[in-house]
Amino acid sequence: MIRINLLREPSRKKPSAAAAIGQSKWLFLFLGLLALEFLLLGGWYYSMGGTLEDQQTDIQELQAEQQRLAVLQAQLEKFQREKQELEQRLTVVRRLQQSQEGPVKLMNSLVQSIPDAPNLWLTNLTQRGTVLTVEGRAYAIDPIADFMTRLTGRSPIKTVELDFWEREEGWVNFKITCGLE
Repeated sequence: MIRINLLREPSRKKPSAAAAIGQSKWLFLFLGLLALEFLLLGGWYYSMGGTLEDQQTDIQELQAEQQRLAVLQAQLEKFQREKQELEQRLTVVRRLQQSQEGPVKLMNSLVQSIPDAPNLWLTNLTQRGTVLTVEGRAYAIDPIADFMTRLTGRSPIKTVELDFWEREEGWVNFKITCGLE
């Protein structure tokens, strides 16, 4: 069988020197741009690596700071608890001091109202709310009256009333009720 090629054969001319130089310019330009791109990517990668290390260092520093602050926070909470306990204690002490003022004033009033001569003795004191009951003994009725007169008008005593008195074996037993402020 015979074959016939109807297509023209391309011309097999050698490229001219000018065309070869033009093609090599494009090749060098392409290779130059490729090298520039690798340099830029390498620089970017290097800077990102430094940034990552800086960020990891920052994270470690922040974690150390967080631990230090957690210790300080625990100390602060401890101090606040201690402060609160001390304030509660101070409140209790102030309340006790205020509650002591009343009984101290009352006892001072009673002691200052007892006659100077040793002929009256107090045997029992009872306070219920604003009522004070005083029981005692005397040699006679006069010291009892003198005691009641001295009690009248002394703070914190408002009213003084003799509940009873009775003679018993040379003594006079008495009971006085006082109203308190």
